[in-house]
Amino acid sequence: RKAESVLESMKDALMVPTDNTLDMVEDMNSLLVIWSNDVNLPDLAEKFLRFVNKESSDSGDQWVNTRSYNLVINAWAKSQRRESFNRAHALLHEMERSTRVEPDLLSYSGVISCIAKSKSSNDAKKAEVVLRELDKHNVDPDNVIYNQVINIHSKSGARGSAERCEKLLTVMHGLVNNGNDKVAPDVRTYNLVLSAW
Repeated sequence: RKAESVLESMKDALMVPTDNTLDMVEDMNSLLVIWSNDVNLPDLAEKFLRFVNKESSDSGDQWVNTRSYNLVINAWAKSQRRESFNRAHALLHEMERSTRVEPDLLSYSGVISCIAKSKSSNDAKKAEVVLRELDKHNVDPDNVIYNQVINIHSKSGARGSAERCEKLLTVMHGLVNNGNDKVAPDVRTYNLVLSAW
Protein backbone atom coordinates (compact mmCIF):
# COMPACT_ATOMS: atom_id res chain seq x y z
CA ARG A 1 0.00 0.00 0.00
CA LYS A 2 2.79 2.36 0.88
CA ALA A 3 4.40 1.80 -2.53
CA GLU A 4 1.09 2.47 -4.30
CA SER A 5 0.68 5.67 -2.32
CA VAL A 6 4.15 6.79 -3.38
CA LEU A 7 3.31 5.92 -7.00
CA GLU A 8 0.20 8.09 -6.88
CA SER A 9 2.25 10.99 -5.48
CA MET A 10 4.89 10.55 -8.17
CA LYS A 11 2.54 10.71 -11.13
CA ASP A 12 2.33 14.51 -11.29
CA ALA A 13 6.07 14.92 -10.87
CA LEU A 14 6.82 12.35 -13.54
CA MET A 15 4.56 13.94 -16.10
CA VAL A 16 6.43 17.24 -16.24
CA PRO A 17 7.14 17.72 -19.96
CA THR A 18 10.71 17.32 -21.14
CA ASP A 19 12.32 17.85 -24.51
CA ASN A 20 14.52 14.81 -24.09
CA THR A 21 12.53 11.62 -24.61
CA LEU A 22 15.62 9.46 -24.05
CA ASP A 23 16.06 10.94 -20.56
CA MET A 24 12.40 10.26 -19.80
CA VAL A 25 12.74 6.62 -20.91
CA GLU A 26 15.84 6.21 -18.73
CA ASP A 27 14.04 7.77 -15.75
CA MET A 28 11.06 5.45 -16.18
CA ASN A 29 13.29 2.41 -16.53
CA SER A 30 15.26 3.38 -13.41
CA LEU A 31 12.05 3.24 -11.40
CA LEU A 32 11.07 -0.05 -13.02
CA VAL A 33 14.47 -1.51 -12.07
CA ILE A 34 13.80 -0.70 -8.42
CA TRP A 35 10.32 -2.23 -8.44
CA SER A 36 11.30 -5.23 -10.55
CA ASN A 37 13.94 -6.20 -7.98
CA ASP A 38 11.33 -6.50 -5.24
CA VAL A 39 9.53 -9.85 -5.47
CA ASN A 40 6.48 -8.28 -3.82
CA LEU A 41 5.92 -5.53 -6.37
CA PRO A 42 5.39 -6.99 -9.87
CA ASP A 43 1.82 -5.70 -10.03
CA LEU A 44 2.98 -2.21 -9.06
CA ALA A 45 5.70 -2.32 -11.73
CA GLU A 46 3.10 -3.37 -14.31
CA LYS A 47 0.66 -0.68 -13.16
CA PHE A 48 3.41 1.92 -13.51
CA LEU A 49 4.35 0.65 -16.98
CA ARG A 50 0.73 0.90 -18.11
CA PHE A 51 0.33 4.38 -16.66
CA VAL A 52 3.50 5.71 -18.31
CA ASN A 53 2.67 4.00 -21.60
CA LYS A 54 -0.79 5.58 -21.68
CA GLU A 55 0.42 9.05 -20.66
CA SER A 56 3.22 9.07 -23.22
CA SER A 57 0.93 7.70 -25.91
CA ASP A 58 -1.68 10.37 -25.18
CA SER A 59 0.99 13.06 -25.49
CA GLY A 60 2.43 11.61 -28.71
CA ASP A 61 5.68 10.56 -27.03
CA GLN A 62 7.15 7.21 -26.16
CA TRP A 63 8.55 6.93 -22.64
CA VAL A 64 8.77 3.14 -22.54
CA ASN A 65 10.80 0.73 -24.61
CA THR A 66 11.51 -2.99 -24.89
CA ARG A 67 13.64 -2.86 -21.74
CA SER A 68 10.70 -1.37 -19.82
CA TYR A 69 8.52 -4.34 -20.69
CA ASN A 70 11.35 -6.81 -20.02
CA LEU A 71 11.84 -5.37 -16.54
CA VAL A 72 8.19 -5.96 -15.70
CA ILE A 73 8.22 -9.46 -17.23
CA ASN A 74 11.25 -10.27 -15.07
CA ALA A 75 9.49 -8.81 -12.03
CA TRP A 76 6.72 -11.35 -12.58
CA ALA A 77 9.29 -14.15 -12.99
CA LYS A 78 11.00 -13.23 -9.71
CA SER A 79 7.73 -13.08 -7.82
CA GLN A 80 6.93 -16.76 -8.50
CA ARG A 81 3.23 -16.05 -8.06
CA ARG A 82 0.66 -18.38 -9.54
CA GLU A 83 -0.43 -15.73 -12.07
CA SER A 84 3.16 -14.82 -13.09
CA PHE A 85 3.17 -16.72 -16.37
CA ASN A 86 -0.20 -15.36 -17.50
CA ARG A 87 0.73 -11.78 -16.64
CA ALA A 88 4.18 -11.99 -18.28
CA HIS A 89 2.80 -13.76 -21.35
CA ALA A 90 0.11 -11.07 -21.71
CA LEU A 91 2.84 -8.40 -21.67
CA LEU A 92 4.77 -10.34 -24.31
CA HIS A 93 1.67 -10.54 -26.53
CA GLU A 94 1.13 -6.83 -26.04
CA MET A 95 4.65 -6.22 -27.33
CA GLU A 96 4.11 -8.57 -30.28
CA ARG A 97 1.02 -6.58 -31.32
CA SER A 98 2.53 -3.17 -30.64
CA THR A 99 3.80 -0.76 -33.25
CA ARG A 100 5.78 1.07 -30.55
CA VAL A 101 7.88 -1.67 -28.90
CA GLU A 102 9.13 -5.01 -30.16
CA PRO A 103 9.99 -8.05 -28.06
CA ASP A 104 13.57 -9.26 -28.05
CA LEU A 105 15.20 -12.48 -26.91
CA LEU A 106 15.13 -11.33 -23.27
CA SER A 107 11.36 -10.83 -23.49
CA TYR A 108 10.81 -14.46 -24.44
CA SER A 109 13.43 -15.71 -21.99
CA GLY A 110 11.71 -13.82 -19.16
CA VAL A 111 8.38 -15.47 -19.94
CA ILE A 112 10.06 -18.90 -20.03
CA SER A 113 11.60 -18.09 -16.61
CA CYS A 114 8.06 -17.62 -15.29
CA ILE A 115 7.16 -21.05 -16.63
CA ALA A 116 10.24 -22.67 -15.08
CA LYS A 117 9.30 -21.31 -11.66
CA SER A 118 5.61 -22.20 -11.83
CA LYS A 119 5.97 -25.97 -11.39
CA SER A 120 2.74 -26.86 -13.19
CA SER A 121 2.15 -30.08 -15.10
CA ASN A 122 2.03 -28.53 -18.58
CA ASP A 123 5.08 -26.27 -18.21
CA ALA A 124 7.07 -27.98 -20.96
CA LYS A 125 4.29 -27.50 -23.51
CA LYS A 126 3.91 -23.84 -22.56
CA ALA A 127 7.68 -23.32 -22.85
CA GLU A 128 7.73 -24.80 -26.35
CA VAL A 129 4.82 -22.58 -27.40
CA VAL A 130 6.78 -19.51 -26.28
CA LEU A 131 9.91 -20.83 -28.03
CA ARG A 132 7.96 -21.16 -31.31
CA GLU A 133 6.72 -17.57 -30.95
CA LEU A 134 10.33 -16.40 -31.38
CA ASP A 135 10.37 -17.57 -34.97
CA LYS A 136 7.01 -15.97 -35.76
CA HIS A 137 8.38 -12.61 -34.66
CA ASN A 138 11.81 -12.91 -36.30
CA VAL A 139 13.76 -13.12 -33.05
CA ASP A 140 16.83 -15.35 -33.29
CA PRO A 141 17.14 -17.81 -30.41
CA ASP A 142 20.32 -18.63 -28.54
CA ASN A 143 21.46 -21.65 -26.58
CA VAL A 144 20.40 -20.06 -23.28
CA ILE A 145 16.72 -20.03 -24.20
CA TYR A 146 16.92 -23.57 -25.61
CA ASN A 147 18.63 -24.67 -22.40
CA GLN A 148 15.76 -23.13 -20.42
CA VAL A 149 13.20 -25.17 -22.35
CA ILE A 150 15.28 -28.36 -22.23
CA ASN A 151 15.68 -27.87 -18.47
CA ILE A 152 11.90 -27.60 -18.03
CA HIS A 153 11.41 -30.82 -20.01
CA SER A 154 14.23 -32.54 -18.13
CA LYS A 155 12.76 -31.71 -14.72
CA SER A 156 9.19 -32.49 -15.70
CA GLY A 157 9.61 -36.25 -15.53
CA ALA A 158 6.72 -36.52 -17.98
CA ARG A 159 6.49 -39.40 -20.41
CA GLY A 160 8.48 -38.58 -23.52
CA SER A 161 10.36 -35.68 -21.92
CA ALA A 162 13.79 -37.22 -22.59
CA GLU A 163 12.86 -37.69 -26.24
CA ARG A 164 11.69 -34.06 -26.42
CA CYS A 165 15.04 -32.95 -24.99
CA GLU A 166 16.85 -34.91 -27.69
CA LYS A 167 14.54 -33.46 -30.35
CA LEU A 168 15.32 -29.92 -29.15
CA LEU A 169 19.03 -30.75 -29.26
CA THR A 170 18.57 -31.87 -32.88
CA VAL A 171 16.75 -28.61 -33.65
CA MET A 172 19.66 -26.67 -32.15
CA HIS A 173 22.13 -28.52 -34.40
CA GLY A 174 19.92 -27.74 -37.40
CA LEU A 175 19.86 -24.03 -36.53
CA VAL A 176 23.65 -24.02 -36.25
CA ASN A 177 23.89 -25.68 -39.67
CA ASN A 178 21.66 -22.89 -41.01
CA GLY A 179 24.05 -20.23 -39.73
CA ASN A 180 22.87 -19.39 -36.20
CA ASP A 181 26.01 -20.01 -34.14
CA LYS A 182 24.43 -18.45 -31.04
CA VAL A 183 22.31 -21.56 -30.60
CA ALA A 184 25.23 -24.02 -30.57
CA PRO A 185 24.74 -26.55 -27.76
CA ASP A 186 27.12 -26.15 -24.83
CA VAL A 187 28.11 -28.40 -21.92
CA ARG A 188 24.97 -27.39 -20.02
CA THR A 189 22.80 -28.43 -22.98
CA TYR A 190 24.29 -31.92 -23.08
CA ASN A 191 24.11 -32.30 -19.30
CA LEU A 192 20.43 -31.33 -19.32
CA VAL A 193 19.66 -33.80 -22.10
CA LEU A 194 21.52 -36.58 -20.29
CA SER A 195 19.79 -35.82 -16.99
CA ALA A 196 16.40 -36.21 -18.69
CA TRP A 197 17.10 -39.95 -19.00
